[in-house]
Amino acid sequence: MKAPASSPARSEPESSIALGAWLALFLVLGRSAVLLALELGHHGNRELAGLRLAHGFWPLLAVAGGVALAAGLGLWIATRSGSGSLSRSLRALVALALAAAAFLFLSGRLEGDPSRRIGTQTPLGSKALALTAVCALALALFFFTTRLRSLRAWLADARRGGLVPLVLLVLLATGLRVAYGGLGATMEVRRVEHELCGEKWEALRAHPEGAAAPGILCPAAEYRADGAARTTLVLPPPALVRRVLPGSDELLWLVGGAGIDHSVSTDALERYRGHSLRFRVHVNGARVFEASLPIQGSPAWVELGGGEGLELRGNSELELETVLLDARGQEVQPADPLRVGFGGLALERRERRARARASEQHPNIVLVLIDTLRADRTSAYGYERAPAGTRTTPHLEALAARGLLFEEACSTASWTWPSTASILTGLQPEEHGVQDGASSFLPRQLDTLAEALQRAGFTTAAWSGSPLIVPAKDFDQGFEFFDASREGRVRRSNVVLPGALEWLAVAREWRFFLYLHLMEPHMPYVPLPEGRALFAADVPHSFPARKPMDDSWELLQAGFSESGERRTESVVPPEEQRWIRDLYDGCVWSADHYLGQVLARLDELGLSANTIVAVTSDHGEELFDHGLLTHSSTLHRELVRVPLVLAGPGIPRAERVSTVLSNAGLGPTLARLGGSSIAGLTESAQASLDLLRPSAEGTVLFSTQQGWWNGVHRQPLFGLRKDQSVLHFAPQGTPWGKRTKDGKGEMRLYDLALDPDEQTDLASLEPARAQALLDELLLRLAGFEERRVETGGVVDEGTLDLLRELGYVGK
Repeated sequence: MKAPASSPARSEPESSIALGAWLALFLVLGRSAVLLALELGHHGNRELAGLRLAHGFWPLLAVAGGVALAAGLGLWIATRSGSGSLSRSLRALVALALAAAAFLFLSGRLEGDPSRRIGTQTPLGSKALALTAVCALALALFFFTTRLRSLRAWLADARRGGLVPLVLLVLLATGLRVAYGGLGATMEVRRVEHELCGEKWEALRAHPEGAAAPGILCPAAEYRADGAARTTLVLPPPALVRRVLPGSDELLWLVGGAGIDHSVSTDALERYRGHSLRFRVHVNGARVFEASLPIQGSPAWVELGGGEGLELRGNSELELETVLLDARGQEVQPADPLRVGFGGLALERRERRARARASEQHPNIVLVLIDTLRADRTSAYGYERAPAGTRTTPHLEALAARGLLFEEACSTASWTWPSTASILTGLQPEEHGVQDGASSFLPRQLDTLAEALQRAGFTTAAWSGSPLIVPAKDFDQGFEFFDASREGRVRRSNVVLPGALEWLAVAREWRFFLYLHLMEPHMPYVPLPEGRALFAADVPHSFPARKPMDDSWELLQAGFSESGERRTESVVPPEEQRWIRDLYDGCVWSADHYLGQVLARLDELGLSANTIVAVTSDHGEELFDHGLLTHSSTLHRELVRVPLVLAGPGIPRAERVSTVLSNAGLGPTLARLGGSSIAGLTESAQASLDLLRPSAEGTVLFSTQQGWWNGVHRQPLFGLRKDQSVLHFAPQGTPWGKRTKDGKGEMRLYDLALDPDEQTDLASLEPARAQALLDELLLRLAGFEERRVETGGVVDEGTLDLLRELGYVGK
């Protein structure tokens, strides 16, 4: 007996094809939702998320169509097999195959781009993957269970079944292209005019034991973007403060968020269970913001204006209020000065600015910062491995061959936060204030390279693999798009670069500035398979990737005797030292491989002729040269000498510069090449930092607040290099075996002409030379301190956990 025409058991191929078309629609909609969630989870920028989805939609549709076609064919074969046990078994088999294919598709396993895959490194990622598996199974059951036969029959109607989903897919693709497929001719430029957390406020009401004061609040105990620490106006309830905003009648935006420090729910929950905190903002007496947050379970900031800020005028009267409410919503007086308040408070100026177009006379700029790359482990700087000719950085060499290589470029610090802040601002760490976990916010009142270029019409974007260089620490100033880790984890370049390379195709019609922060040489050392095969083939795969991180802390504790003699081999056997160096070289090769992808993409898009490419690093890696392993603890040459290469329009070709200089000059130099300048730098500073017109003086400074000196950790160290002389100064330093400070500190002197590896301290042999360098160092530091911008005060637990994860703080 024939099946009814509307039955899904009908054998006509067109019915199965129609069902396949609907399946393709469902898969594409589900995958689009996953992609949007992934993008927003990474960076939270809706425009960038839409842009990536719009440009990846047609390849997505092609893959979904293949899965759907296979499923439709399987369904057709299953329906032709009859109604016996064989048919049921075949249906079950096809349903399971569809569920597996749908799961692979929805989770991104069928795509070559790792940045589009659901990961399992975080609890949220694991839950999302489980939810994806459930959805894939539900989709398969929908198409194969007999109880949904009538609905499937309606979908499979040959007159409308195949056409409707195809029309919907075309409309969706077109809509995405129109809405997000390109960049408009203008862009919104935001500039912080005033920071408000540290300003003076009139207290109209205050808790008897806790007045309003600037501080640091962190709603989430773990490191996460929406609950990350912020500089905050702390207002223990009940509190009401008021001030008249600066400026005239111009339009401004109040940005920031209301939050409760995570310590409140830990320390005071039992006394205030069921209570909540109410936050209010009034402008000229009118309420413009209100939020009530429970004391328990509020691990995120509630943004003013939903993240867009609150529109107001300069010279307005602004009032901020916090109140504790009981379970009935009645105001109560807390016995404790609860740590709550408004974080990240600032006044922004916003304006529309036309996007500029690039040419050879007005080039684009790409800045690639390769984290933890020491110059002397790159073949561009002469490093070779056995067998002879094995090169760690062939793409960097090729770039230098058509540009300018700086042989003696130095970073301003031996770790990421302070040195990267210097590159972006042109300031020393003692000026910009970003020096440690307690001062890790890039001050918003400072001007940055991205802001300077944006004023010149550049479209600006950044992709960062570093969990330190993120918007939560205000490093996104001047960037229209900023993709960074929101989970406090290192992201390797196979996840970071695809979005950036895709963005280049969209931005190529405009003049752009792209900042890339790549993490390959940073510990843990995990090179690409090709890099491992070239440089670390003998390293056992059982050797833990994180063991060098543990070794680095063990060396600080037990790598030296009480008199200062090195005991490196007792902590890390010579064979393991070689393995670690080999893995590092493999990671250097891996970073260069990704640099090659960037350069190839510029060539592919026809952008190389009108794009300046700059490559540098924030610091190097010690690799046992002075008995330690990683970075941040000392100021030796292997840590502060970094690669620096410039190539492109207006840059000399195939030249090398031997002058000692600081890569803090990179930001001001690129700004000038872009037709702009970084505000706040004096004319003399701008001139001294111009890398294309280096000063003959050859004097640079570098520092770390994470210093290790004669067995004592966590102390400031300062360094000065003048031509071939290098001075290290520890203001709190003491001799080996002594812990009593005499107030004079200690210093070391090295002569690079005779001792390029800094192994022989000459301070006691040439005290006059050492003292002259110290006098110059102290004079310069005094000048920096006069211009210093404060950025914090205490380190929050989330930031401390992040530093611990990256190896800057011991377990």
